[in-house]
Amino acid sequence: AWNYNEKHTTVFHNKMFTDAYENNWLEALAIYLMIFKRCPNKYIDFKHEQKNQQLQIIAQELGVSKNTLISKIKVLQQKGLITFQEVFFRSKVVGTRMYLASNKEISDKYNCLKFGLYINMNNVDTYKKIKYFLKNIPFLSNLNDQKDRCKYHSYFSTLREEINSDMCDYVDPK
Repeated sequence: AWNYNEKHTTVFHNKMFTDAYENNWLEALAIYLMIFKRCPNKYIDFKHEQKNQQLQIIAQELGVSKNTLISKIKVLQQKGLITFQEVFFRSKVVGTRMYLASNKEISDKYNCLKFGLYINMNNVDTYKKIKYFLKNIPFLSNLNDQKDRCKYHSYFSTLREEINSDMCDYVDPK
């Protein structure tokens, strides 16, 4: 089922993350990113009779139950990030191909050309780590905002002190 041409980094849309965060499907997004990490060609073939066994193998490799994997895939289908297509050979169904949405499809869906979130998949290489990372992006972003605000606060505090000290020079001490 897997094509072991793993990707070590990935970028994805801020808007896709925001959608997942605000609409409570971050865990499904983590599954999507794990599948994408392992299948950068963006599809997985399932042999018709062996689909359940292959899903079980994929679930084990991702570190989730088969039921969790199936439920998250259903969410991703509803979001248009995964589609399935039957594979035919001589007019007979021989399997199913699961496709991950292309960058263009995602860009069109979210009306956004910029990919803003970067993940080093070597550092967050399991489902649990990616899920944890995704859940902490708002917190990490807030820390960066606070750091920027501290810089401004420090600058204006220093400026205020300089102005006050300059004004003290002109005040008559009487």
